[in-house]
Amino acid sequence: MLQWGANFSPETLNGQWWRLGTAVFLHFGVIHLTLNVWALWDGGQWVERMYGHTRFLLIFITSGIVGNLFSLTFHVVSVVSAGASGGIFGVYGALLSYLWLNRTRVPLIEFRWIFFGAAIFSLLTIVFGFLVDGIDNAAHGGGLITGLILGALLIPGDARRLSPASLAWVAGMASAALIGLLIVMPEPASIQP
Repeated sequence: MLQWGANFSPETLNGQWWRLGTAVFLHFGVIHLTLNVWALWDGGQWVERMYGHTRFLLIFITSGIVGNLFSLTFHVVSVVSAGASGGIFGVYGALLSYLWLNRTRVPLIEFRWIFFGAAIFSLLTIVFGFLVDGIDNAAHGGGLITGLILGALLIPGDARRLSPASLAWVAGMASAALIGLLIVMPEPASIQP
């Protein structure tokens, strides 16, 4: 995986920044790939319809890269990491932002079904990441925060009903998530060249 471009702090921080992007498209086996494909299909079909193809791709790629940056920042030991989870959590973050900011325009039953389904999926996956070794919760959290923010900023004009209170809510939630991550994640180790 390292030779194919997985994220690994000694390499990534010593000039191979491209690993932040390539790691999004690498997976550790068929099960890892299958779970990520399913999650991306499940949330991605909604987000692509809501935001369009280009914005969807921007949300996915940017969230994946930022998730990998979080992974570099929060891991105490150098680990080889790969997977689309940061991008997928970004997609779910954008889905949550869109639904919350348009909650008065979406039928209540659909809002509850999709919003709470996406929120519970995100929460349970993060909890599962704390219980099982080898899951990169830093990438998950970084992707989710990025998706929440990009979801609010990139919302299409015909769906834009952003009041100052709505923007404050998105900024507040993203800040609270970032502070929460900083509290629960260990201090990063210094990396020796």
